[in-house]
Amino acid sequence: MENIIAHWNKAYQKEKETLGWYQSESTEILQLIDDLEFDGRLRVHISGAGRTTLVKSLISRSFQHLVLSDISDEALRLIQAENQSSLLTLVQDNLGAPLELYKQEPFDLWIDRAVLHFLTAEQERLNYFQLLKEKTNTGAYIILAQFSKDGALKCSGLDVCQYDLAMYQQYLGEEFKLLKSFDFLYTNPNGDPRPYIYALFQKS
Repeated sequence: MENIIAHWNKAYQKEKETLGWYQSESTEILQLIDDLEFDGRLRVHISGAGRTTLVKSLISRSFQHLVLSDISDEALRLIQAENQSSLLTLVQDNLGAPLELYKQEPFDLWIDRAVLHFLTAEQERLNYFQLLKEKTNTGAYIILAQFSKDGALKCSGLDVCQYDLAMYQQYLGEEFKLLKSFDFLYTNPNGDPRPYIYALFQKS
């Protein structure tokens, strides 16, 4: 556990614009959110928040209850520094073996573009989805954006697990209904293509 925290703490000490997953704006996720016309009072969880610009975008849309989790305490420190005027809930946790997030109230929107594909062990994935199921309200929306089956085999020097819609549904179960999905080819700051699969689910 300490080794993986150290790995990510070192990664996040780089300029955020050089990080391999950096987006100046999370356009695809924001489009899904804008189409749903959410009430800003809903509780939102951003898993693997890192240095994402999504936080500022959601604040500008008047979201008031943002819970940001990351395995890296350095990432959480930096993202708080970038959003000093906003009240954020920061949770350091390992979503492959979560503890701290179980102490949070359930969420109405769960967003993950960063964590799930790093959980390469089956038990880690089962732990993740058990947390998601227990900590989302009835009617909650889930946005997953992970490396697709045509995607990268590694990220930040670590092995990753690739996904398709069938895998998302398998882990979520029948309680979650697929509302929308699409493939997206992201080009990282090094110019390398990174195919993703985006999906929006709703919990019944």
